[in-house]
Order: sequence, then structure tokens, then C-alpha cells
Amino acid sequence: MRRHGAVAAALAVLLLSAAAAQADEVTSEINKALAAYDKKDLKGAASALDTAATLIRQQETAEWKALLPGPLPGWNAEAPEGSAISPALFGGALTVSRRYVKGKNTVTVSFVANAPMVQALTQFLTGGFGVMLGAGKLEIIAGRRFLYSKNDNSYESVVAKTVLVKVEGNPTTHKAALRRYIDAIEFAAVKRLGS
Repeated sequence: MRRHGAVAAALAVLLLSAAAAQADEVTSEINKALAAYDKKDLKGAASALDTAATLIRQQETAEWKALLPGPLPGWNAEAPEGSAISPALFGGALTVSRRYVKGKNTVTVSFVANAPMVQALTQFLTGGFGVMLGAGKLEIIAGRRFLYSKNDNSYESVVAKTVLVKVEGNPTTHKAALRRYIDAIEFAAVKRLGS
């Protein structure tokens, strides 16, 4: 038991060091931008600010990946994937996902955050419009509204009006497995990070 605690403590120190190093890179790029701006080098200032913004989006992506649930008993999980799109492209977005496998069954949990389209989807997914248009069935899971699509074998919900949560299975995956993965999501943490 002590060994696990020591390993966890070492891992925490390593992660904090990596975050601090990246934060220093962000500060360094911002300082480069200020220096370039002082010299009237607008192109250099913009480039350094773009680099700083990219580094910040990478940090955000890492935070979101950490919110993806671990594998349920009997399931294996692939490494989380994620990407952040600059606000200059379609208003920006941050997406993370993780795939889980158990025999022939697969489940993918994904979050889409910081995307203007999520706000537009809020009424469609949870306000009843999706149901009225035949896109799926409204289901309440642990007090949260989800649109279930039988065609996609997926549940979708919006958290804090800013985060799209999707839990999707392949055709052989039963809805009960999808619901167990929904239960494994820490929605309070998703809401906190999405706000």
C-alpha cells in the first residue's frame, strides 16, 4: 500500500513539474510577444502570441482528457485522444475522446467544449426539438437529460450550455453499457471545467 502511495506521489510531482514547465513556456512566449511588439515587430508579436495560445489550448486539452472515465471492470481503455482548434476556425473547439473495448463491444466517450455550435445544440438535444424532429428519444439519467439515438446507439447531453457529452457504442453494445459509462462520468467536474 505504501508503495502505491509513493508511486502516486511521484506521478503527481512529475505531472505538476510538466505543467509548470509548460506554463513557463507560455510565459516565455508572451514575453517574446511583448518584446517584439515593443520593437514594432507585429508579425513576430502575433506569432509568439499564437504559440502561447496553442500551448494554453494543449493544457486545456490535457485537463479535459483527465475527466474521461477509466475503464469499467472487464473493459480495456485506449489512450485518450484530443485536439484543440483555434477560434479563428469556425469559432474554435476542443475535443477529447476515449475508446473502451470489451470483446466485440466498444464504447466511446467524448467531450466537445469551447465550441459555439454546442450552445446551438442545447435546445435540440435537451429541449425537445431533437425528439420532435425524430432524431431520438429523450431519457433522464441521474437527473440529466440525454437524447438517445437508436441509429447511432448513442447518448448526447449538454453540460453547462458549453460542453457536449457523447457516449456512443457500436451496434453490438447494449444500452446498459452506455449508461454505465454515463454513470462513470464526473459531471460536476465537467461542469466546473466547462464554466
